[in-house]
Amino acid sequence: MTGVAAQLCGAIDTSSRVEVEAEWKTSHRQKPEWGARYAILCDLSPVATTIAANYNLPLDVAEFEKTALELIESSRQVTGHLYSSDPTKHPLNYAVWSQIFNCPSAAPD
Repeated sequence: MTGVAAQLCGAIDTSSRVEVEAEWKTSHRQKPEWGARYAILCDLSPVATTIAANYNLPLDVAEFEKTALELIESSRQVTGHLYSSDPTKHPLNYAVWSQIFNCPSAAPD
């Protein structure tokens, strides 16, 4: 979260900025200095390093949404017929898969 905090210092929205400055003022501390911060993020855990990197990669939200919607529509066209008799009218949104297994050697007599 250090990386996220560093990013927020450079691009914080007005309402959050006012809230943070008010909180600092009530605790009698100096007003925070806003601006870009550069954090080097690393961890002994490769998974933690990956999470930190992905939380802090620059992301074009509009492009991500466009690509995600294209991927969803593409998969719907390819597999939609497998999950509904008429995918255009009644698409399957959610499914629960369940299986029950009985062990014959552990079954009660």
